Amino acid sequence: MPRTNKPNRNANGNGSIRKKTVVRNGKEYTYWEGRCTVGYDSETGKQKHRSITGKTQKEVAQKLREISFEIDTNTYQAPSKLTLAEWLDTWANEYLNDVKPRTRDSYITSIMTHI
Repeated sequence: MPRTNKPNRNANGNGSIRKKTVVRNGKEYTYWEGRCTVGYDSETGKQKHRSITGKTQKEVAQKLREISFEIDTNTYQAPSKLTLAEWLDTWANEYLNDVKPRTRDSYITSIMTHI
């Protein structure tokens, strides 16, 4: 059956938005979730999805439009899954090269002691 041009539908590839309600500790929370396809896994061929949440449907729709634009212009960068320890190692090795040695040692000691 062919699709009709309904004003309530997004164009293909723009994702979908739905209202979600969850109950936590006896209290009901409502939010909006949008999902869109951001690419395909080269090994399995399956779609990679990205979920966006927000308080209003309008907010989520705006975020989906921004991601769709980034995908269309090839400027989309997937969120990184670095741990704090990995990021601090990278930060210490790449960003602390221009500080004095005692300052660098102080920063690293603070990281090791408190984090």
